[in-house]
Amino acid sequence: MTSDETKSETKGAMTPKSGILNRLMSHVPPGQFLRYLVVGGWNTAFGYSTFAGIYYMLHFYDLPAANLYWQVSTAQIISVPINFTGSYLCYKFFVFKTKGNYLREWLKSIAVYGSSFLPGLVLLPLLVKALLYIPRMHSSAPYVANALLMGVVVFYSFLGHKHITFKVSPGKPPESRL
Repeated sequence: MTSDETKSETKGAMTPKSGILNRLMSHVPPGQFLRYLVVGGWNTAFGYSTFAGIYYMLHFYDLPAANLYWQVSTAQIISVPINFTGSYLCYKFFVFKTKGNYLREWLKSIAVYGSSFLPGLVLLPLLVKALLYIPRMHSSAPYVANALLMGVVVFYSFLGHKHITFKVSPGKPPESRL
């Protein structure tokens, strides 16, 4: 076998993998996913801090009824609308860079996040309960459980925002983007 044959076989062996990666990346404009990750990092830190701050206040003041599971769920219910709106604005201005359509895009954004909110609301107390079986996890279980759930939402939300919230209609010219 000549070196040219070896090179072509090596390229041929790599083509399916690189072809799949190229097809996946063709759906993401250059820089968009990197901007999404940076803004997503900020949104995650902001969202986690909002949840943690609200949970801490509820826990500190023994509200509601000094029940850990109710405090966790209440903190999530209060923090989620704040976090939805903050992340929508960040994605609109820094990642997808769309103009106008504030209310329509915000409602779509709520739909994307809302579709993950209800399962998260059910899973969070269950995950907290499971983490309580780990030694020395009692006081940090709500924080760890929320962080784990937020990690799953990151991947889901990019696809939802790209294809639902900030989707540009096929008939619209590219000039409608910033």
